[in-house]
Amino acid sequence: MGVERLNGYILAIVTAPYALSAYPQGLERVIYEDIDYGNRNVVYNPPWEELEKQILASTASALHQPPSELGLTKANTLALIMAFTDTHENHFPAAFINNEILPVVSSILNLANNEDRTVTVPEQFQLILEQSRNNVLLALMRATLVNRVMARAWDAKLVLGFKPTNDLMGYWRKAISPFENYSDPPGDTYHLYEAALLGYVSTYQPENLYHTLTAGFAGFLLRYTPEITEILRHKLAGRNGKTHGDIDSIGFNLGQKIAATRNSHLADNSFWVV
Repeated sequence: MGVERLNGYILAIVTAPYALSAYPQGLERVIYEDIDYGNRNVVYNPPWEELEKQILASTASALHQPPSELGLTKANTLALIMAFTDTHENHFPAAFINNEILPVVSSILNLANNEDRTVTVPEQFQLILEQSRNNVLLALMRATLVNRVMARAWDAKLVLGFKPTNDLMGYWRKAISPFENYSDPPGDTYHLYEAALLGYVSTYQPENLYHTLTAGFAGFLLRYTPEITEILRHKLAGRNGKTHGDIDSIGFNLGQKIAATRNSHLADNSFWVV
């Protein structure tokens, strides 16, 4: 357990500088161009309270797996969030590598095309949960990777080399429901999921001082991600990019609530490293 924690901290430390990396050439056009939905019906994501209610309903009878069984810790999950994995040569635990991304992408695009409308986060998560053997942890990990790869195309090492074309990323942008008052649906969506993953990993644990402090620190970083990004990436490093308002904080809180439902049934002597 101590080795996993130590490796996680080392991974987070050596990955942090890459948060300042520039986007690959050509990607900024995909991120910043206006979305032309054509005749497609644009269905907005529900308000935050309703979105949370729907997600929690979908996980109420789902399966939960201790993050430690897959080698997930708060630190290595935070390292995943810090920087796209194709910007560096650092290695993540095998659990972060997923070779089942294409069926998820296809199911979401097919739903959008068949019904000629955008797909909301609760609908997307339900599809991903069904394709993840009703396992909440696997679903959160897959949702994070699917949405990051389709939004930014810079995590190929985690999805066996898959890199969507700009055209495919454009189709994805038209398939994903926007959030009210936010302008980057794919980016907003992956930020929500990766923050929820960290919130879940941070909370799926017994209560003790170490876990309380480290979970609090992780939550602090997520809640102030826009400010940290603006100072370090935009002003200090001079990079372009978007911030995502309070979506990171909302996602972290959502992950905590999903995990807390499971935690209420834990035995007193249960222990997992996170």
